[in-house]
Amino acid sequence: KFTDGGELNLADLKDLSGKELTMTEELKAAIRELSGVELREGSICLDVDKTLLYKEEDIAKTAKKLGISKEELEKKQVRKAAEILGKLLELTKISIISGNEASKQWKRLIAHIAKNLKAKGKLELIGRLTLYANGGASKVKFAVEAGEVKIINDKEHDQAFTLKEEHIASIERFINKIVQSGKLVELYQEEISKKLGREVTIEEVREILELTLDGEVKNPKRELKALNYGWIYGKEWQTQRQDVNNLNPERACPWIEMRGLEGVIVQVTVKILVSELIVKSKGEEQVIEIGSGLRNKIIDLAEAEGILPQEFTLRPAGTGSIDIGASKDAAVNDFIETNEEVKRENVIYAGDEFTFRGNDAPVVNVEGINVVSVGGKKSQAEKGKAGKFIIAGELPDYTWIILEALAVLGNPENNNFQELSKFFNNDAVSLIIQVFNW
Repeated sequence: KFTDGGELNLADLKDLSGKELTMTEELKAAIRELSGVELREGSICLDVDKTLLYKEEDIAKTAKKLGISKEELEKKQVRKAAEILGKLLELTKISIISGNEASKQWKRLIAHIAKNLKAKGKLELIGRLTLYANGGASKVKFAVEAGEVKIINDKEHDQAFTLKEEHIASIERFINKIVQSGKLVELYQEEISKKLGREVTIEEVREILELTLDGEVKNPKRELKALNYGWIYGKEWQTQRQDVNNLNPERACPWIEMRGLEGVIVQVTVKILVSELIVKSKGEEQVIEIGSGLRNKIIDLAEAEGILPQEFTLRPAGTGSIDIGASKDAAVNDFIETNEEVKRENVIYAGDEFTFRGNDAPVVNVEGINVVSVGGKKSQAEKGKAGKFIIAGELPDYTWIILEALAVLGNPENNNFQELSKFFNNDAVSLIIQVFNW
């Protein structure tokens, strides 16, 4: 591939916290696999949390270990992501596909991409970027007007994924049923017993939930004043609906968050099905995690009852939620089908959750594309209809390296060893590895 040959001997890679990366052979293989993709006739589609960016809670933990502010570390990773995507927008179209609402991704990421492009005098390239929010149900495009970014909501797309009142009422009835009947307490009992390796009583479950939910109220990040969880004691119950942009600080738990744009509801999220529980034993506290098992059992019950039409999926989200709405394969297919110059074999999708019911798992059934997992070896999947399924690492750092390499390999003027070597040793790339031996 390179005119001058040779081997890149570069420093050992470290992640954002300073730990050495471990999946280096997978990373090298992934870059080789993707080197033949013609980005000018394709696109890059990206998940955000744990793929393009570390989650905010992970940033807070890492910043504490490093002795710096979480704001400083967040700014560093967002700046890196914005710089890389700014380079790639010169070569190809990009779609960001997130489970979060559009306003959050604009503030956290896209506004910084726009700032990066504007500083280079290339703000018009923001038109090559598409945001699919709320799991793919909300589509947002961008244009430039009078030197500023204009946000364009695709109402026609969103209408196709609208959750009608009958759908939301069906979800509400189901949640009320499992809460009011005591089934939710029983599910907690099953999962806690499994985690602790012994049978726990209903009274113990109630103590654990009360301790944990009181802790949620005291957590300043939650911005809560009070949580009503009387259902754990068998009290009368009614689930509350909440607007995600105007949450009541005093609310019933679990609640239903409504997400969408301009009054069109395209996703609802059942919150808060507490996944990290505080257990007291002999005066000491320990934290146990039961989120995956609990949420999958709830989804199994919902699917068995057929509470929604087939076009809507139920999937675990965050650490203690269930999202109901579109799935990401619909977003990737829409992006390809609405951009005629994009060829499927030149489309790359990167995500981290390809396990059973992971929010990226449906993408492996998008025909012909290249799917990259940065969720580690545990995030394995059959390739389905995808052309390739590649495990490339287990952190956003791996994504950054792959995208940096693609920015060079995708530019015909840089396709030689000297340019790539120079590029990887640039100070802008803090995470470097032996990549090629071509």
